[in-house]
Amino acid sequence: MADNDNQPATKADIKRVVVEVVKTLSKIDEVSDKISGLATKNDFDRIMRAIDDFSGIAKHYEQADLIRGDTLMKVETEIDDHERRIQKLELAQGGRVL
Repeated sequence: MADNDNQPATKADIKRVVVEVVKTLSKIDEVSDKISGLATKNDFDRIMRAIDDFSGIAKHYEQADLIRGDTLMKVETEIDDHERRIQKLELAQGGRVL
């Protein structure tokens, strides 16, 4: 503006103010665009629910895998026991053990 604040604004003063307002509005638009690209609380909640669901499924499969492993160990033990008993029976009958 003019050196004396009591003087009326000139066209050049108004033009400078308009240029600054346009620059400021442009920066506001840039910030607004950046903010609109960020996740909202609803997006975050939706992502967290999906993670919770996935971790529940993973825990289920982990538990099922532990049960299968335990069952497999029991079956292997039973097979070993059956094999020993079959060999004893074959030897008792005078047969050969394979």
